[in-house]
Amino acid sequence: MTLLPGIVFPSSPVPSEALADGLRFLPGHKLFSPEPDQWPFLAGSDADRTRLLCEALRDPEVDLLIAARGGHGALRLDRDRILGTLKEHPKPIIGFSDVTALHFLWQVAGVPSVAGPNVTQLPLLPADQTDRVLHLLSTGELGPLGVPLTAHRDAQGQTVAGPLAGGNLAVIASSAGTPWAPSFSGRIVFLEEVHEAPYRIDRMLWQILHATDLTRAAAIVFGEFTECPGFRMDLLLATCGQFAPGVPLFSGFPSGHGATNVAFVSGAVARIDGRTATLTQPGVRFSATS
Repeated sequence: MTLLPGIVFPSSPVPSEALADGLRFLPGHKLFSPEPDQWPFLAGSDADRTRLLCEALRDPEVDLLIAARGGHGALRLDRDRILGTLKEHPKPIIGFSDVTALHFLWQVAGVPSVAGPNVTQLPLLPADQTDRVLHLLSTGELGPLGVPLTAHRDAQGQTVAGPLAGGNLAVIASSAGTPWAPSFSGRIVFLEEVHEAPYRIDRMLWQILHATDLTRAAAIVFGEFTECPGFRMDLLLATCGQFAPGVPLFSGFPSGHGATNVAFVSGAVARIDGRTATLTQPGVRFSATS
């Protein structure tokens, strides 16, 4: 069973060469590309990007959506219009970075989504991680996940379970206090970031610890903090220890903007084994719509 992806542009514009390089991995696909608008940092107007994303959801030939790239702009989309269309035409979406906001929306709708590479990241990943996504497209199945983590402080020896959610730190902080903000209570929350100074990372982490229910998470799992000069994991752990005491903390999840981005099902239950600190998530099978 082959799934036909619809390529959507919910965020920033995509350099044509980077898009072409990524699409070589997807010989079968449909493009839903907006016209450029007045904002140079957006792929198109909010209305056009919303319309085309909904069009991809309604298209009977399209089985799932893949974001062309992240950047900025998903939080500007018409949340209610997308949510209504998604409930009528439930399809998975694949992406990360700014697409974190859409994963929150898919969770509200009760529709599985895949936190994984955007189109432009496909050529940059190790073959096994790209193959994981291509296997999903060719068979409808995202295989089981098993990744070793590092347990910190009181997390050592603890076994935790809960829906695996989260994503980009800046997007989560920006969504706090808006209708886009998710609930993290009882979830294993994954966080990653790129191109941020340590003080900005600390500021965003403080924001979500105080403006959301992250302090009631089952665990916090840190992924890659790519090209963040001066980044120190010990400071991140100290901030969590101060403002979210008792929440188990782990690091080393191979996902983010760097050389690794292992796809997982956002919102599906995962487990961290207390003996090995290995995070596992069962495989999921998606069905074609046509």
